[in-house]
Amino acid sequence: MKKIKIQLMILFLLILLFGIMAEKKRSYERNAKKINSEEQLKNEEENETNNIKKAKFDISTEKYQEYNVVESKSYTNGRHSVKYYSYQAETINEGEMQYRDVSGNIRGLLVDSNVNKNEYEWKGSVYDGFAPKGYEMSYGVDVSHHNRDIDWQKVKNAGFEFAFIRIMYRGYGYRGSLNVDEKALENMKNAKSAGLKIGAYVFSQATNANEALEEAKFSIDLLSDIELDLPLVFDPETIKTEVSRTDDVRGEQFTKNAIAFCDYVRARGYKTAIYSNLVWEDYYFDMSKLNDYEIWYADYEKFPQTPYHFTYWQFTSSGIVDGIEGNVDLNVWLKKNSDL
Repeated sequence: MKKIKIQLMILFLLILLFGIMAEKKRSYERNAKKINSEEQLKNEEENETNNIKKAKFDISTEKYQEYNVVESKSYTNGRHSVKYYSYQAETINEGEMQYRDVSGNIRGLLVDSNVNKNEYEWKGSVYDGFAPKGYEMSYGVDVSHHNRDIDWQKVKNAGFEFAFIRIMYRGYGYRGSLNVDEKALENMKNAKSAGLKIGAYVFSQATNANEALEEAKFSIDLLSDIELDLPLVFDPETIKTEVSRTDDVRGEQFTKNAIAFCDYVRARGYKTAIYSNLVWEDYYFDMSKLNDYEIWYADYEKFPQTPYHFTYWQFTSSGIVDGIEGNVDLNVWLKKNSDL
């Protein structure tokens, strides 16, 4: 009898265990189904939004699948060989244009009439030293500690006149800690000693205006003994390859963060600017609220595609410069002849 009771108890426990496991499986399947449904709904909503935004364009991507990559010539005093894509933005109708993003996707842009436009007329490439009509250019680099030790005198001798140097960055993990770029102060001091004009930039991961202010204050404290010639730039990077604390920061908040940073910097007597590209100007920034701020624009096409205003253009990330190991970002600073 005792043996039978033990067997019944074991059987009961087995049945109970199987029941728990079965319920867990059903719960997992319900959650998975819910997640898949939510993800599908999210994708459908995003597709619908994109389709509405691009319905007017009817753009075929077939003719842009083959990139015409051209190796540049050296410009005056240049010692680098870089590549660019030959695609140039085209206007479809007045107020409508198409452009290509960094991944090669063709997108449509409805040009905002309330945003200040640039007036650059490009008759030749910056790779060959051609400035837009009525403007002069100087060439520069932007660097961080990833560029390791830099011989700034060689950079100067290679024909470069300015540098944007990363001063700090916020981590893109949950904590979002503030960090000093370990090469920042050394690079600023040595670049200035070599005769280059210097500016600084902040790799931002601010999720709100208060965090943008925190980044601005942190940067200015670091600059207490350094005089900048160029702006302290707000660079609100998006992280494409990993989950980031700013993944849900969009449009209105993206713009508020930039304004909060720049207004604080201005109030402390520094020049300021916002780093941007045409995807951000299309999908994130409300450019009509940024007319009073200088823009440092990134675009690796042969000519800048944006119709909007900008002062600095980062035109490649694959520059080769004497004095800097490996590839480096190259820029031009556009100055109107009447302002010189």
